[in-house]
Amino acid sequence: MGPSDGRSRSLSFTRSGGSFVGFRGNQPITITTDTTSRTSSQLGRQLQVAGGNPTGVDQSGATFARSPRNNFIASDVASDPRHTSMGLFGLYVHELGNGLGATIGLADPFGGYAAQNSARGISDPDVGAAFESCVFGGLVGLRSGRVGSRREFF
Repeated sequence: MGPSDGRSRSLSFTRSGGSFVGFRGNQPITITTDTTSRTSSQLGRQLQVAGGNPTGVDQSGATFARSPRNNFIASDVASDPRHTSMGLFGLYVHELGNGLGATIGLADPFGGYAAQNSARGISDPDVGAAFESCVFGGLVGLRSGRVGSRREFF
């Protein structure tokens, strides 16, 4: 269902990628999720350079402040048949939340939600974790599809 003026909104995700189209007032917002171009180790190093991953540990997904309308789920994570479709969808919702937060101008989408998330037992301080928790009631496990305060990554 879209707004009464004929505009449409959509949400789509598969292991091959994802997209979101919505509106903020009259301004369209499009967020795309790339699941093929970067591995978890590449995302970990890129986030380390950007200052969001001090140790450089592998990351299952990433949204970068410089281009939040294009985010990533690691290709080795998306293609791993041991990861459930629900777990990958949870990760997609997480990165979509980060992209939307940065795109619409939340004060600190990549670190301002630490207290809210911590109250739910979630150590990830970003809006993506808060958004995923809002949608699912917690973080969705990649392999189990279960919801809780932690996501099993690998």
